Amino acid sequence: MPDSQDSPNSYDARGGPPPTSLWRVLTETVIGDIDGLAWMGWVIGAVALCVGLVYVFAYVLG
Repeated sequence: MPDSQDSPNSYDARGGPPPTSLWRVLTETVIGDIDGLAWMGWVIGAVALCVGLVYVFAYVLG
């Protein structure tokens, strides 16, 4: 459920559901200007992804 109508054709462009607001903010930040804040966002996302994968593997294997 999109929270705003700032990107009405994102659904048609990707051929799938529109991205969540958090993903849209991250992508617009990174694409808009690559600076410390954008890189910090990517680092936080990568760390969160790795931690999540570790927890999933620990749950599945343990």
